[in-house]
This record gives sequence, structure tokens and C-alpha cells, in this order.
Amino acid sequence: MTANEAAESLGIAPRTFRSWSVPAVAKIGGVAFYDAAAILENRLEKIRQKSARADSDLDDLKREVDALETDLIRMRAKRQDLRNAELRGELVDVASITLAIGQASSACRAVLDALPGKIRRQIATLNNTDLQMIRTTIVEHENRIAAQDFEFDEELCQNDDKHD
Repeated sequence: MTANEAAESLGIAPRTFRSWSVPAVAKIGGVAFYDAAAILENRLEKIRQKSARADSDLDDLKREVDALETDLIRMRAKRQDLRNAELRGELVDVASITLAIGQASSACRAVLDALPGKIRRQIATLNNTDLQMIRTTIVEHENRIAAQDFEFDEELCQNDDKHD
């Protein structure tokens, strides 16, 4: 997830999240990506540092550290489950899917752009008005497809039950 997504999921400002100096697990272009385990490790380290400096509320801090360590172990196990699933070919990273969809879209666009010419060669009696109507219809449908708001299926995105 990006810094903004991480901040939103934690209910904090993106600027606050960036001030934590959580190490990114990946960078694609100019965008840094973080995983929950890295965030928890960062917070756990900050809590450890804080507890070394302040003796007050030591019991509360220990409980929080224990809870974070437990969460960290779960996150590491979940991350390993996801890596194993990816190795088995059950998961594909978003960048690969984005690339594949982009290539498929480009190929479809090329076919649609060439369609009026192919139709003209097959049906010599078509005039320019007919071909323009075909082009217009293709563009209308391309625009309709481009305007679609595709949302992820929440059930597919949440594999918590399978990986716990």
C-alpha cells in the first residue's frame, strides 16, 4: 500500500505517517509501497525506544509491545502465505496484471481502429457516411467502456479467513 493508503488505514495524516520513516518494501517509479509488517516493525521499534526512555506506564507499554509482537508474527505468517500462494501461481502482482490489461486494451483498440477499413474492403458498396457512422459507433462504445468504474470484489481482496 502507498503512504497515503497506509495513513488512511491507520486513521492518521499522510504527513504523520511519513514522519515515522517506515522503510518501503518496494518502489515502483516514484511511488513507495509499504506492507503491514514493515509498519508494525517500525512502530514496535519506536515503542521499544520510548519504553527505554520512560519508566512511566511501563505495564501498558509492555502490553502494547506484546500485542504488536503478536500482530507482527501474524503479519509475517500472512506475508509468507501470500508469497507461497504467489509461488504456486495462485496470485499475481498488480503491476503484472496492469501491464497485461494495458497490452490487451491496446490490442483491442488497434483491432477496433482497423475495423472500418476491413469492412469497407469486404463491402465495396459502403459510402463514407456509412463508414463514419461505424467509426462513431466504435468511439461511442470505447468511451462508454473507458467511463466504467471498475471496483474490486471485496471478497476476492479479503483473504483473511484463508490465511489466518
